[in-house]
Amino acid sequence: MEYKQTSNRVNNLKTSITSYGEYSNSNYGAHCMKVNLENGDSLYYSYRTLIAFTYDCNLYVSENCFSSTTGRHLNFIDSDKSKRLKREEFESLFDKYHNQIREVA
Repeated sequence: MEYKQTSNRVNNLKTSITSYGEYSNSNYGAHCMKVNLENGDSLYYSYRTLIAFTYDCNLYVSENCFSSTTGRHLNFIDSDKSKRLKREEFESLFDKYHNQIREVA
């Protein structure tokens, strides 16, 4: 997976929303949302829970402390479980890099 290099680190709310994963049922795929920010960063959601994000071309992925369904979503983003962050560390880094964005409405 490649991420766009950005030179301007302005956080803004101009976004596009897509789904991730390879699901044959579009209803299921609707629960795997990827928010692409204008600055090149992305936010990955499983249902309404933030589970991964990018910042300056680096991918940050939470450990799975939720459900087996969220585990499948995490595996689509990055299957290397050794790279996953403890939830507290993940949330701390997210707050540091994207402190204005919290939850999908």
